Amino acid sequence: MEASPEQTERPPTSQIARLIAGPGLFIAIVALVGIWLGWNYVGLMHWLGELEFHLFDRWHPAITVLSLAAIPALIWRAVVWWRRRKRARSGETETPAMIRARTLLYLRALQLVLLAAAGVALALALAAFIQFISLPDANEPPRALNIERIDTFKEGPVQLEGLRTIGPLSRYEEGIFGIGPDYWFVPVVSRRTPLGPEYTLFAEVDGRRDALLTTNHTGILRHDALPRELIVLYRSNGMRVSDTASVVYRDARSMQRGTLFFLFETLLAAVIALIFAAFARHRIRRLRRNDRTDG
Repeated sequence: MEASPEQTERPPTSQIARLIAGPGLFIAIVALVGIWLGWNYVGLMHWLGELEFHLFDRWHPAITVLSLAAIPALIWRAVVWWRRRKRARSGETETPAMIRARTLLYLRALQLVLLAAAGVALALALAAFIQFISLPDANEPPRALNIERIDTFKEGPVQLEGLRTIGPLSRYEEGIFGIGPDYWFVPVVSRRTPLGPEYTLFAEVDGRRDALLTTNHTGILRHDALPRELIVLYRSNGMRVSDTASVVYRDARSMQRGTLFFLFETLLAAVIALIFAAFARHRIRRLRRNDRTDG
């Protein structure tokens, strides 16, 4: 059977590349920069985070990054719609074959963008998994922490002897879509600097009513572990905090929670992208099947 002139041709790869090269690259850059800014809580993500804290008393990094990536995608779609309307007003007509070919082209471009997004999400999930298996062993016997050598002290179970709370309690919610348990941290060690004392070690406590450490407080030490949001919070209230402040978590579950949440979020993002990519592929197959039937 010969194909009729109305039958949709498979769009060449070069056309798809031209269609998604600019918008796709821009969206990818926005997403990656947003992830980096959110991870470090600086720049635009810091501003958006503070705005969300002010409006909702919390912020959602994953939703914020997805929203930032969705904005250029929506603009791209609006430009495509505007160009179609402009051609229609100018009297340009398209045959059914041209419409189907263009639809197929956009579906394939969308599928490639979604597959790329899933790949990025899976790469981040792999990084989170590597970090998870690299976490300190919680089963070792606790060692007395040498506060003079905190930065170089080996991570793992430690015992805080003779330390006390030296600053205000802070709360941090580690959850998904605002659902999750709270962390409660207090500063317990500071160092002298030319600009004044600077907090270098925080300890996790049970809650607002248990902000004081026990005589021999035990936990698991991790370096450079205090959430960036809390560093900004303390600094905005006139208190200096080290950029690499260490944290003594209560137990292994608390230590692992943040990494596991990030791992789950990235896997969820990958699954969502793959689902939409599969939907686009289904539409492509149905369009081609209809074309074969018409031919």
